[in-house]
This record gives sequence, structure tokens and C-alpha cells, in this order.
Amino acid sequence: MQPELAAAIDRLRGAGRITADDVRALRTLVYGAQAIASEAIEALAALDGAAAERAPEWGDFFAEATTDYLVRQQDPPGYVDEAGADWLIRLLSASGGASLDTALEALSQIMEAADEAPQALADFARDKVKGAILQKGWIGAADTALLRRLIFAAAGDQGLAVSRAEAEMLFEIDEACRGGGADPGWPDFFARAVFDCLTAANPFAAMSRQQAERDEAFLHEPESPARFAHGVEKGFLHPDFAGAAREVMHPLTQTSEWAVVEGEIEAADARGRPVSDDEARWLLGRLNQTSPTEAERRLLGLLKAEASDVSGLLRPLLDAAPAPTAPSAGPTTAAPAFGHRRALPA
Repeated sequence: MQPELAAAIDRLRGAGRITADDVRALRTLVYGAQAIASEAIEALAALDGAAAERAPEWGDFFAEATTDYLVRQQDPPGYVDEAGADWLIRLLSASGGASLDTALEALSQIMEAADEAPQALADFARDKVKGAILQKGWIGAADTALLRRLIFAAAGDQGLAVSRAEAEMLFEIDEACRGGGADPGWPDFFARAVFDCLTAANPFAAMSRQQAERDEAFLHEPESPARFAHGVEKGFLHPDFAGAAREVMHPLTQTSEWAVVEGEIEAADARGRPVSDDEARWLLGRLNQTSPTEAERRLLGLLKAEASDVSGLLRPLLDAAPAPTAPSAGPTTAAPAFGHRRALPA
């Protein structure tokens, strides 16, 4: 970590507050270096824990810098490895470190920006936000927005699909906070997320870290004169006339290839759409059938209206469920895109 940044952080720790001007100055120092160092992120986390007052700009700056270091600056970019996940979990769990709000924003941005992250990090993020909501006993609009970001983050349990563990978390939160009040957008978010867990499939899989590393290595492999000459010679002596003819005679080949992909997506969706007996038994075990919450009633109404193939085990509940009402207008939060810091070439 550069001396100027260390001195600025020490001064702010002594002052006990971080202003918007301080954030701008820190941003200049952090991004003025060739690469963000882990020591800089650790020092910023300690500063966050020591500050009694923080400007609104602070949380986003800390999250952005941490995401750039852990996700975008790695090689290959976009992948959090086991060591990085362990480092982040220790950092955000340490006493005297980053505050809860700052940690949650950092976790959200990291899980949104990463193509893939270890399961331990997804579990940690989920437990962190659940613990924060259960501790206060009510669900605010910011909580709903944060849960939406984490559950549908690319590096979450099942990417854009909702996993059973994530649905379990939503039931736990809903039950624990039933007497504490909830954001008007919560029942619709809860119902849609659990509905997706029961009826949706995610056919999209991120490229594995190993494949990304091979692709990065190929792109950065130097082109020797002999290799270039061999490629030119092969093109002249062995032209792909057959391939060129196929492109001329069958211009729809590419379209048919996409049709195969679309067929696979539709098949995956068809497999996930029915609510099986196993899923029905799980749902019956989670629902409060004698005194359902508003979110649970919304879920039953959604299943009744939109699920096309539901286990008969749920039929008595669905027959008694009211028709769903119009969805509430929930908050939408666009994923920020800052930094994009890449690792320097060796």
C-alpha cells in the first residue's frame, strides 16, 4: 500500500468520520496506483469500523474497490477463487472491521459482478443478510432490494435461478418477521422467488474458471513467426472449400445451430415447470397452513393462477387460495458498473 494512502487512512481513523471529500480523495489514491492491493482493502475495512460517521458515498466506494480487487483484477477476471473467498469472509467477519451495511453492499456487488464464486461465499452472503434482518425483526424496502440482488446474482447458489436454500431463507425471514412489519413489495418478491424455485430452471451455466484460464492463456500466447507462417501456408495449400461451400449453399446453418440451443433451453424449462410431489411436500412443510402470512397467501395465489402442472398434494390449498392481486411496485436497483480493473501482465 502506498504511503500516501496509509497516511490518509490513519488521519481519518483519528478523526472518526468520513466526508464526501474524503471519499473522493481516497478514490484518487486507491485508483491512482497500478493495482489495488489487499492491504489497501483491509485498511479501508478497518477505517469503516472506526468511523462513527460515514458519507453516503463511502459504502459504494468500499464495495467498488473491493469488487475490483477480488473480481475484476484477478486473472482470469470475473472468478473468485477459494483463497479470495476465504480472505473476504475473514475480512468481513473480523471484529472492529467493516460495518454491517458496508459489508452487505460489498457482498452484493461482488456476487453480482462475479461469473462464479465458491459456494462458501454465497452461503456467507446469504447468512449475513438473513442475520441482519432477523436481528431487527422487520423487513424494509432496502432489505427486499438487497435480497433481490443477492438471490438473482450471477454468482449466487444457482445463478439467476432460485435455489432451495435461498427459498428456505425467505421462509425463515418471512416467519420471523411476521409481527414486525414488512415492505409492501416483500410479499410479491417472496411469492415470485419461491414460485421460481418451484417451477423455473436455469439452463445457463457460466464458463468454468479452468476454461476461462485456458482461454486467457491462449489469447496472451505470443505469436511466433514460425506459427504465423504455418497458418498462412495451411490456408493457401489447404483452403477450406467445403466449409465455404456450406456457407454459400446453406446460409441458415447458423440459425439451425441456435435452434438447437433454444430447444435445449425449452427442454430445461419444461423439466423444471411441474411442481413435483417432492417439491409439494417441501412446500407443505414450510407453509403455515393454519395462519399463513400475506407473502404465503400471495405465493399460493400465484401457483393457482400460473402453475400449469402442480402436484395433487397441493390441490386443497390451491383450491382455497384467493386469486392473486396486482403486484406492488417494488424498488428496482440497477447493478453498478465501476472500475473494471484488470491484473497487470506479468
